[in-house]
Amino acid sequence: MHTLYLRAFFVLLWLSYISTFFGHPLCNNHNTGATVRLVSALEQNDPSALSKAIDERADINFRNLGGDIPLIWVCSRGYHDCIGILLQNPYIQLDIQNKKGDTALIIACKKADYRAARQLLSHRPNLWVRNKKGKMAYDYAVSCRKTNLLQLICSYMAIR
Repeated sequence: MHTLYLRAFFVLLWLSYISTFFGHPLCNNHNTGATVRLVSALEQNDPSALSKAIDERADINFRNLGGDIPLIWVCSRGYHDCIGILLQNPYIQLDIQNKKGDTALIIACKKADYRAARQLLSHRPNLWVRNKKGKMAYDYAVSCRKTNLLQLICSYMAIR
């Protein structure tokens, strides 16, 4: 009987270890209902509902079926107010990649969205991340031929 308790203890310890490093969904401290409200707020581009969902401990780094986190999702749609609200949260992870390897910054540069790129760059994402095609945000800034976006990316690359 004693070994059964000891095994259970090590299983719980192992789950705790996994949740610390991998964010196991069964072991997190997020409010599932708030995360559902966060998704609804994002779909409606509703910054006040988004703020409320975040205050209720919604998981701001969850992945949808495409592997996108909310920050990538709002960057792909150009919801600048929602981008700003998500970036205010200290737990936002800027460099998470979706299934294609794209980060929020790469998406903003693909869309040639100067304002979104400026918002993201002010929070210091990793500029050297490459997607599965081997391209960085810089490569998309070059290909979109928007000089102000390219200058912005290059200025932050020079700082690093």
